[in-house]
Amino acid sequence: MVELRNEDHASFTNFLRMSPAMFDELLARVGPRITKQYTFYRDPLEPGMKLALTLRHLASGNKYASMKFGWRVPHYNQSLVVREVW
Repeated sequence: MVELRNEDHASFTNFLRMSPAMFDELLARVGPRITKQYTFYRDPLEPGMKLALTLRHLASGNKYASMKFGWRVPHYNQSLVVREVW
């Protein structure tokens, strides 16, 4: 997401259906609510990744099973993330 955002704003907007500035504003508003603490077992997903995953799911309507390859997040984690962010 970082590369897409920095290199091609039009593709970022097409992918998430919002501009990078709007994404930043939305992340600033919901970021503190969706941030998890680090544990010894694993690192949590970053709030930006959670928000982007949720926006992409809502914008595209793709199933979690088909999105797991592009996001490298298991489908069961994706469903939890979307519920948490939504």
